Amino acid sequence: MDNFSFDSVDQFLEAVKTDQASDKKEAMECISSVLNQENTIAVPLVMGEMIDEFVENYGDVPLKTISLYVLSLWMDVHANVIKDNYSEGAFDNAMLAASDLAKISTAFSIIQQLGIFGEEDDWKYLILKQSADKLVDDCKKKGIKVGDFLNNISEQTDEL
Repeated sequence: MDNFSFDSVDQFLEAVKTDQASDKKEAMECISSVLNQENTIAVPLVMGEMIDEFVENYGDVPLKTISLYVLSLWMDVHANVIKDNYSEGAFDNAMLAASDLAKISTAFSIIQQLGIFGEEDDWKYLILKQSADKLVDDCKKKGIKVGDFLNNISEQTDEL
């Protein structure tokens, strides 16, 4: 946007838009080259900022907890892939997924055994408070008493 002479607001806005698009393209090309490197590990900025805040407030406890949570989700994905491939007769693919599942399970076990430096009670209280708030809000929206909901869950668990 070297030329600062414009005949209209629309012309100015179009020039700004073009300039921003060029800047964004240049930024994306630069960032892409880093993201495409084999050992680059990245998460969306919002997630990274959230994790950084958790670590600042609770030490490394959130890192362990989040790692285990994500690995458990990943194990579930692999278990479903195994089941689907097995039922479709794709035994080679099922075995590959099973091999990956074993590696993820090993990583889960290793992380589970690691010590922590943060205060676990504060982290657990945060989760407890947020979970209780969510439960109360959901029950209120559905017109259900929390006690009735919890009793129903308890009865279902007893049947298992």
